[in-house]
Amino acid sequence: MRRCVVACVGLIGAVMLLMDSAPAARSQEARTLTVYSSRAHYGAEPVFEAFTKKTGVDIKFFNGNNNEVFERLRNEGARTSADVLLTVDAGNL
Repeated sequence: MRRCVVACVGLIGAVMLLMDSAPAARSQEARTLTVYSSRAHYGAEPVFEAFTKKTGVDIKFFNGNNNEVFERLRNEGARTSADVLLTVDAGNL
């Protein structure tokens, strides 16, 4: 569980840097970060809540198993709303 929290903190930090450097990210439309995840992130909720509290950016999740997440990405193609993809391992990429 500690690994998951550390990974989530690192991910959120990277996203915050990107959002701070991108002018379009400051618009009202960019106030939601969409995360597609095939990982269980139980115990990491406080990290996501702290991110939202600090930045004002809401986090919207689509959770599923690997097949469900990648099927959705294939169907959406370039029109995907995913900003971040969390998967169980790099071999699935």
